Amino acid sequence: RYPSAPVARQTIMSSVAGIGAGLGVFELDIETSGAITFYVNKPTTGFSSRASGVLSTNTWHYAVAWYDPSLELIWLAVDGGAAASTSIAGGINTANPQSWTVGSRAGLAQFATVDVDECKFYKRILSASEQSLDLSNGLAGLELS
Repeated sequence: RYPSAPVARQTIMSSVAGIGAGLGVFELDIETSGAITFYVNKPTTGFSSRASGVLSTNTWHYAVAWYDPSLELIWLAVDGGAAASTSIAGGINTANPQSWTVGSRAGLAQFATVDVDECKFYKRILSASEQSLDLSNGLAGLELS
C-alpha cells in the first residue's frame, strides 16, 4: 500500500549481493514522483525500466518485475498494465542465488514508508495469464516454483 507521496526514493525490495564478477544487483523503487522503477546494476552500467503513470496514494498496488536472460531485457508491469522493458546489453550473470531485502535498500538503514505484502520470487518468467491469476488470487494463485 502506498500511503503518501515519498519525500525520497523508497526501496520496496533489493538484492544484497555485491557487484562483482558480472553479478546483477536488482532494486524495485518508488520514485519521489510516485512512479515505480525496476533497476538493474552491472559492474560498469546501470539500467532501469519505469512503469508509465504514478501510483495512487492510500491504495494497494501490484508490481511484477523480471529479467529475461534469453532476450536480455528487464521488464516491469504495475497493476496488470502493459509491461515496460529495457534492453541489457551483454546480459547479467544470475548463476549464483542472491539474497533479498524487503522494505529497505540492501545493506543500508534506508527504510521504506510503504506497506509491502505478499512478496514472491519465481525461478522462471511468469506468462501474462499467470501474472493475471497471481494478481487476482494472491498467495492462493500460483504454485510457488
